Order: sequence, then C-alpha cells, then structure tokens
Amino acid sequence: MDISFELYKVFYYVASTLSFSEASRQLYISQSAVSQSIKALEQKLGHALFIRNTKRVELTPEGETLFRHVQPAVNLLIQGEQQITNVTTLEAPLRIGASDTICRYFLVPYLQRFHSEFPHIHIKVTNATSIGCAELLENRQVDFVVCNYPNARLEMKEHYKTLLTFQDVFAANKDYFDFTGRKLTLAELHQYPLLMLGKKSTTSEFLHSLFLQKGLHLTPEVELSSNDLLLDLAHIGLGIAFVPDFVLEHRKKDLYPLQIKEKLPLIQKIETDEFWKSNDILRFEEVRKNLRELIKFIDEKEGTERTIVTRLTDPVIDRQEVQTINDGYDFEDYRAKVNRYVNEHADSTAIYKLTHNIPLAAGDYQELEHVLTSELGSKEDYQREFGDTPFGL
Repeated sequence: MDISFELYKVFYYVASTLSFSEASRQLYISQSAVSQSIKALEQKLGHALFIRNTKRVELTPEGETLFRHVQPAVNLLIQGEQQITNVTTLEAPLRIGASDTICRYFLVPYLQRFHSEFPHIHIKVTNATSIGCAELLENRQVDFVVCNYPNARLEMKEHYKTLLTFQDVFAANKDYFDFTGRKLTLAELHQYPLLMLGKKSTTSEFLHSLFLQKGLHLTPEVELSSNDLLLDLAHIGLGIAFVPDFVLEHRKKDLYPLQIKEKLPLIQKIETDEFWKSNDILRFEEVRKNLRELIKFIDEKEGTERTIVTRLTDPVIDRQEVQTINDGYDFEDYRAKVNRYVNEHADSTAIYKLTHNIPLAAGDYQELEHVLTSELGSKEDYQREFGDTPFGL
C-alpha cells in the first residue's frame, strides 16, 4: 500500500497529543491541513482512526492498533535526526572483531587505554571465533580483527601484524589424570576424553588435522565455545582440555600442561618463510632446543641412513676474556620470562595491582621498569616485544 510517511507523521502527533490544534502547532502546519491528512489516511486504510466530538479526541480500536506500531518507528527516526544534528563532529565507531578468549586475556587493557585517550570514539566489539572474525573482515563488518593464525578464512594479503606468539596445550587436573614425568603420544591421548572448542574454530581445525596426520579420528568428549568453560570441566575431571598456553597461565594452581611427544606445530611453524624472516635469535634458540628433543623419536629404518660430513670453520673476529654475560640474556624468550615473573610474583604489590586493574602508583611504575629493563632483559628487549606499551599495561 502506497501511503506517504507524512500522513503517518501527522497521525503520530495527533495520537500523541489527542489534539488537532496541538499537533498543528508542533508540526508548524494549519489545523485544516492536519484534518485533511488524517482524513486521507483513514480513506487509504479504510478505517476511522479517531472519534471526534466537541470536547475531546479519542482513538478508535483501529487507531490504537496503528499507534502501537507507528509510535516506536517515528521515535526511532526522531532520535536518529537528533543524534546527527546535535553532534558537531560525528565519529564513526571503531569496529573490532575478536574471540571471547582474546578479548578477556589480551584486548581488555588495550581497550581501556584507547578509551581513556579517545573517550568520544565509540568502540564496538563483535565476538566471534577466529574463523568468524575472518568472515566479518571479509564482509567489511569490522575495521580489523584480532584472531588466531593459521586461519583458513584469513587472506594474509591484508595488512597484518603478529601481536603474540603462543601454542595450544593439553591441560588436566592431576587428581584425575596424573601423567607426571611421562610424555604421551597422540595415540595415547586419543584413549582419554578430550575437551575442545567447537568445529567452527581454528583450534578445532588444527587439532583434527593433527590427529588425522597420525591416522586417528578425533571424537571429542565435549565441544564448547569458551576456553574458560573447558578449563572448568577439566578441573572437575571430565577430561583433558586443549587450550592456549596463555589461558592456562591463570589456572596453574589446579591444572597442569601435559607433555606431548609430537611437536608438529613447531615443525609446521618453521616451514614457513614468515618465521625465518623474523631474525629473532631467541626464537631460533627455542626451536633448536625443541628440535633437539625430537631426534630420539626419529624412526630408524634400514636404508634410510645418510652420512653427512661437514667441515665448518668460523673466523675469529674478536676475542675478549673474563667478560661476564648480562643475566638478562639467558636465551629464554623475553616474553616468556615476563609471563613467568608475573606468575611467580603474583603477590607483590605492583603485580597484584597490574593483574587486578588497580591504578599503579609512581613507585609501582619504577619497580616494574627496573624488573622489565634490568632484571629480565634490557630496554631494547622490552621495546622489541611490547613496543611503546607503557609498563602498566
């Protein structure tokens, strides 16, 4: 039915005020024009909308039904007009896509800092799996995403930056699954109830692929959309959870990471060009130590041995004796040292405030600066890993 919005608008003001004269005043039109508009609307709808007499105006049952639908629609349009006309500088919202795990354990302090520096910019966070985040970005429903990689739906043609390197681990409660001192194979793990994220997650895709490479069909005991819930279920002994290591850091009192013989994620990582372009000696040292532990698992089949003789010589460029090495450079990943320090010193005043979103005093900042740039490493280490992020974040 072709009915002008202006007719509904006139109806809205008459129905709201129950007065033709007041409606004409608010609309800045004559009372005669109001009456003609209402008459035209009644003719198009085929129903009387008002009962008119000399004392008052009332809505008919049909008029009350129509008003229940027209009132919210007109109010929304009025609010939209007011927002546009009353705001001098209309800022578009910053649209971010991220999973609930990334939001909780990574994004919150950055969102807090951004909001404090740009309080007039609205932040809209859309919660989705990493695969869902890639779809949001592809459909231009968000400005950027913070998600896991590798991601089958994410095309790295877009601008991207690595913010955090982590690995997924199997976690369990020792009271129910005690494998202390043992390294389990995936085939052994396959015999126990496994708890993991749902199939529409990059974690699920990765784990299913990992088991298939060993000829194992993975049938999880539980599939959820929250890593925190997975850890809760692991805590009560329902199974072994597969979660990011940075999530487990917050539950070390009741859960522990299992030691797994296969380290395929590491091998897959070092096969990419991106890894070798990082030029990070600490990452290379971590890979060297992990690969060294894998040598004993290589199958020795007849006819596969090859003898390789190397004669490598390194020229001596400089020699200095009795030179101590700074304790900060022990070839342990700097970020890992920071995480370990935070966990081991959770009761210290500065760390407690930091992990509970309590404002830091000047002395707390000084203590953190000393620890992060003197005890655990150097200022260069901090800047390489955390950039310009203040010590309190």
